[in-house]
Amino acid sequence: MDLKNQFIRGKMFDPRNLKGNYRVKMCSGSPMMVHFMNLLGDCKVFERRGDRVFGHNVLGGFITWGYFVVGRSICQTTGLEVVEINYNLDKNLFSRNIRDHIREVASGTYIGKFNLERKDGKLVFLGHFTLTKT
Repeated sequence: MDLKNQFIRGKMFDPRNLKGNYRVKMCSGSPMMVHFMNLLGDCKVFERRGDRVFGHNVLGGFITWGYFVVGRSICQTTGLEVVEINYNLDKNLFSRNIRDHIREVASGTYIGKFNLERKDGKLVFLGHFTLTKT
């Protein structure tokens, strides 16, 4: 099954279920981006604070970047309910316009869409990735 159909067939889940470390594997997009991210190894770390989930990325096991907040949203291209990883936080210098959309495909495994938000609010799809609980 292709990545687009896996995303569509995935299911919505409670974002509060994300906690701890998840390995990120880039599956599609710019060949250079896919190679770079997979070579160095990217991990998303999720932390629950009250009823909200926050997190950050760790690249190569030691470079912390891209702080985010997790919530619910609607995918602009599919109309499906998704969990959104939103990087629009003041502490982010370069990643504020990233909006990841994820759906659960198996217990502890998720498929995501890596998107950039334009100034007009439209999302530009850049590739698919998977998240796997470590």
